[in-house]
Formats: sequence, C-alpha cells, structure tokens
Amino acid sequence: MKLSSLLITIGSCLCLGVSAQNIQKPAFGTSFVNNVEADGGTALQQMIKPVGTVKGLNGVMRAAEPLGKVTTPWKARRAPRAAAVDGTLKLDSVIGYNADGSKATLQAFTYRADGLETHRENSYYNAETGAWELAEEYGYEWTDDGLILDEWGKYYGSGLRHTYKYNDRGWGTEMIIYTLGTDGEWIYDSKGEYEYDDNANITAERTYVWDGSAWQPSTKAVSEYDSKNRQTYLEGYTWDGSQWVGGSKAFYEWTDKPNPTPVDGASADRFTLAQFYAWDGSQWVPNLMYVQEFDNPDGYITMQETCWWNGRNWGGVNGSTSVSFWEYDENNVVIDNDGYLCVKDSTEWVKSYDTTYDWTYNDDGSREGTYDIVFFQYDNDYNLIGQYTEERFEEAYDAAGHMTWRKYWDCNLETYVLEESEELKRRYDEDGNMTYEAQWTWRDGERKPSTEQNFTYDADGNVVDQLNRSGGNMGGMIPMGAPATRSKDIEPEDLEGWTNTTHFTYAYENGERTEKICYKWTDEQWMPRDGQTVEYDFDYPMEAVVTPVTWTDPYKIDAIHDLTGDGTGGWLSADRLYYWTETIATGISEMQAGAGVKVSLRGDVLTVSGGNGSAVNVYNVGGTCVASTSDAVVDMGGMPAGVYVVKVGGSTTKIVKK
Repeated sequence: MKLSSLLITIGSCLCLGVSAQNIQKPAFGTSFVNNVEADGGTALQQMIKPVGTVKGLNGVMRAAEPLGKVTTPWKARRAPRAAAVDGTLKLDSVIGYNADGSKATLQAFTYRADGLETHRENSYYNAETGAWELAEEYGYEWTDDGLILDEWGKYYGSGLRHTYKYNDRGWGTEMIIYTLGTDGEWIYDSKGEYEYDDNANITAERTYVWDGSAWQPSTKAVSEYDSKNRQTYLEGYTWDGSQWVGGSKAFYEWTDKPNPTPVDGASADRFTLAQFYAWDGSQWVPNLMYVQEFDNPDGYITMQETCWWNGRNWGGVNGSTSVSFWEYDENNVVIDNDGYLCVKDSTEWVKSYDTTYDWTYNDDGSREGTYDIVFFQYDNDYNLIGQYTEERFEEAYDAAGHMTWRKYWDCNLETYVLEESEELKRRYDEDGNMTYEAQWTWRDGERKPSTEQNFTYDADGNVVDQLNRSGGNMGGMIPMGAPATRSKDIEPEDLEGWTNTTHFTYAYENGERTEKICYKWTDEQWMPRDGQTVEYDFDYPMEAVVTPVTWTDPYKIDAIHDLTGDGTGGWLSADRLYYWTETIATGISEMQAGAGVKVSLRGDVLTVSGGNGSAVNVYNVGGTCVASTSDAVVDMGGMPAGVYVVKVGGSTTKIVKK
C-alpha cells in the first residue's frame, strides 16, 4: 500500500461546500478547496479523502465485478509535490464570498517543511457575531519519506481517524479505523492486517472489529497472483462468532493474447477460466464456472461458456448451462453470434439464439447493415416448436468505425411482431469529434424526438459550444414510414419537433478550461443558469507549488468564480480567493500581491514595494481593518500572531504573522 497515493477509502472526510447565494452545511465529502466544474454542468466538488485505503468488500479481497478484474494492491507511491524551500509558493487559505460580497467560508492550511499538509481548518462566517466559526478540522502525520501515519477529521460532533503501519518496502501492513466518541476521545472501530507478494499484491488479509474491550475477528482472505499480477486464486471467510464461514472461493486462468479494442460490442474480460465455489455450511462445493476462448488471430473472443454445477457435472439443470460463439470478418467485425443450452440432464445441446449480420462495405471504408436476434422455442421435451425475432438492428458506421446511425426494433411478446422502438443518428468532424447526436423513440406507433446535442470544437479538439434540445412539448411526431424513420441520412423531418433546453459555452487557455457558462431556455429566450470561471497562474504548475492533500488542479489557482443566474438575465458571482505565501527560510513571509506590488513581513515590520503611493489597508481574519496608511511601511508590533489580508490599491494578498 503506499498510502500516500491518494486513494478512495471506506470513509471520506468532510470539507466545506459553497453555494452561490447562501451558505449551507455541506454534503458529506465535499470541499471548496479546488472545485473546478466537471463537464456535466455540476461542480466537481473535490473529495478530501483519507490518504490511505482498504481493499475489498466488507474487508474481503475479491475479484471486482465484472469477472476477471483484479483487486488493485496498495502500492508505495507518493504524489509529486514541491518541497517548501525558499521562494516556493504554498496555498495558505481559501476565502469564499457569497454573491452579495459577504464573507462565507475560510479554509486554512498548515504544512511541514517538505510541503506535506499537517493541519486544516474549515470555518463558516457568522454575520451576526462578525467572527469565523470552526466547522471542520483535519490533521495529518507523515513518515520522513511521505507515507501517511495518522489522519483524522472532526466535523459537527463526529469524527473519523485512520492510523497506518508499513513494512520495510513502504507497503501498508496495518490500518486501524477510529470514530470520535461523545467525550471527544477516539474509539477503536475496525482493523485490517495485510501481507504481500514481491509485486505488492495483497496475498493475505485479516480484519477485526472492536467489541469495546478487545479485537474480535471479522474476515480473513488469501489470494495468489501470476507473474503478470493477475489474480489466480481467492479464498475468503467471515467469522460468525464461533467459527469461520466461507464467503468466496475462486480460481482464475488468463489468456496472454492481445487485448484488442472491440470493433463491435463490449470487450470481454481476458480470463480463460473462472471457477467459483459456494460454502455449504461445512465445506466448499463447486458452483459456477466461466470458460472463454480467444481463437481469433487478433485476440477477440470466440467462445464463452457459462456452466453451473448440478452435483455431478457442470451441465447444470434444464438449460442453466449455456455457450455462445462468435465469428468475425477480415475487419474483425462480428458476422455471426450463436448460443446453445445444455438440456436433457446434461446430455444434449439445443440452439437457444442465432444472430446473423449482413454488412455492406462502401468504397470509402464505411459500412452499413442489419442483424436480427432470433430465439428458438421448445416444448418440455426440448423439441423445437418455433422461433421468433427478439430484436432487430439497422446500423451504419463511418470509415473510422464511428457509429453514425442505429435503428432498433423490439419484439412485442404478446403478438411476436417487431415494433419500432428507438433511433440514433450521429455526425463527426474530420478529426473524429462528434458534432451531432439525436435520439428518437416510438410511442403509440409514432416517432418522437427525445434528445439532441450539437457540439462545436476549437482547433485543439476542445468543445467550445454545446446546444442541447429535447422533444419538449411540441410532440415532433413523424408518421411511421416517413423517410426519416428508415434512413441513415439526416432528413428534413429529423430537424423538426425539437425544443431548446440548455446551451453551454466553454473557454480555454494553455490547454485548460477556464470558463464554463450554461444558459437555460426559458420563455422563448436563453437565460443565465450557472457557470464557473477559473483564474489560473500558468507560471506555476502544480508540481512547483505546495498544496493540500488531494489537490489535483494542474496550475496554481488565484480565484474561482461560481456563477448563478439572477433570474433577470444577469449573473450572481460567489467568489473564492486563493492566498499563497512565498516561503523564506528566515521565517519572513513575502508575497506577490499582483500588478507589480510586493508585500513582505520581516519581524513586526510590513513593507510594501511597487505600490506607487496607494493606500495600504491591513485586515484581520474577521474582516476588521487594523491598520491603514499611505506609507510603504506598517508597524505590526502590537498585533497578535495570525493571518492578515493586505490590500494595496487594487491588489490583495495575505500574510502570516508568527
């Protein structure tokens, strides 16, 4: 485990969230440290998680679903970060403001000499008392080489703590989880102990729970891996209070053939055998087995068998064991897919379904075609009595393999007649970026628009404009049989029946998105909904500055502006300002305040250079102005230690008086 590799854990610490117009207690795990919005229109609220992690479900290692995915081990990795040497900028605090300009949130950070965070405080501003009120507090303790030893968080009367031990390779051998008692003391909750092979794969795990006086066993598991770190064996148990009860047991074998990107359909997990056992109360008994073959020259799956144990063999009972086969053309496009069931007490195979593909390739490399999925019907003695088409697809792909059209029919199981169900159309630019996607559905025999998206890109392939439309209230009905219902081309009818919903615009600088704005279609016009702008300082990449645990933004941030529509066509902005201190070995704090203004604190003397005679105002963390002058020197000898904001003309920065 190297627990400095910021991984997800079973319990996430809290951090504060900021609303554009008012402050509310945050949802679990949200933070206002650096939450640049994600593409979906929702702010990516960064989660401040404990730095360590545990593996598996309920403490038991297992292959993750779908079958064949191997549990990732704890590894000894440390996130790159700048050491707090002379001149290095470190993020000291983030102050959030409501849309009306009033103070909202304060987050303050403390680091040790090598730049690893040791303490964090999150506070809300109480406008009635004019003071910051501590809401959340976090602490971190590290080894000399950057492995987390102890981390804790306290918030709203609750708390969570993790402590860790390591072997000589820096892989975690023990993790203890604590909760905060009502008396403010940490209480044992659970514990995990771990062993590894030489490749850092977990090979043994034991977990315990605290019963108030002693550790009691909870789960245990052992696992093995091959030379390529693929899990080959897993056996896990739970403790029922008196004995160990089997939970899971499995064996895996893997193919060494290449893992190709599928031309059609989903990629298959690369195991050739996955065999599972169930606990019958006293021993392991066979339960389920998957067998796969990859006989295609390029490594595509050609056979998959699902086998259930019936007490004598893997034939299952009454068709529960099944097998599927795939065939491909020279372009590795599926041209046939058949399925069979094992029946008559595991003595016969009968065909369960058949899918035959009919593709036509055009001179430009594009293709189009159709395929039906046909199911076969049998009587109780498994004599064939009929068949019906369950689904039908018509599809088209461009030369690059992008789907440009799909039409889907579904079977009405009362009449066994195919009925039109859905249609999809897409278009791409010459760089392969999707510029248009529209979907339709059929209701009561009529085709109706569902969703539509239109994209515009810049020269770097970034989306700069996105227009979303829906079927709305206009209906957009097109009778069955109209040309647009049976064509891969975009017909005039395809453009009818849509209603605007949302419109996004994006801006980028230095390869990073700096602005995202969303408008909502309201009363036949575009009205501001929400958005975000980010002020990066591109002179300082992330690895050149000191930042808190789990910081992920690529550059130093000076400010984030969270925008919300005011309902009248304008915007409200809730701002977060980021304050950075320049570290000096002598203990002097020195900062660039912007516009050529530099502020330094040596002892009790604050010096301003580059201010050109502008007024100098010093504020404490409560927002009270404690000094105001037009001089370039301010005596802070009578002021207590703490954080101060210095405003020089239009420039603002922060200093820390020790």
